[in-house]
Amino acid sequence: MVVILVMAVVIAIALPSLEAARKSGFEAQAIARLKMTGTINEQYRIRFGGYASSEVDMAVAGMLHHTPGQAGDGFIVIYTGELRRWTITATPETPGVTGDRSFFVDETGLIRFEFGAIANDTSAPLD
Repeated sequence: MVVILVMAVVIAIALPSLEAARKSGFEAQAIARLKMTGTINEQYRIRFGGYASSEVDMAVAGMLHHTPGQAGDGFIVIYTGELRRWTITATPETPGVTGDRSFFVDETGLIRFEFGAIANDTSAPLD
């Protein structure tokens, strides 16, 4: 009985840390995807003279390493693009569970974040 009690206490202490680490991992993956897609889009601009209008354009050019429109792990990722401008937003699929922050990046390459709301070009920059 004592062993079960000790195990229960250890689990109760460790579980919040594991959840926080999992959430942090989802956010790190979202940030990495924003950086990667932004870099690929800059290469696309150099090669084709303008930014991709969609992730499909980058995929057709053989430059994209994930399926267009594919949800990021734990995040919903939305890309919009025009000839001279593009944006990507990443929002948690389940706020508070898969992430606490949403992220935004555009052609400036500066990743921004927001707690509890969708990030945009006026949100705080990521360090």
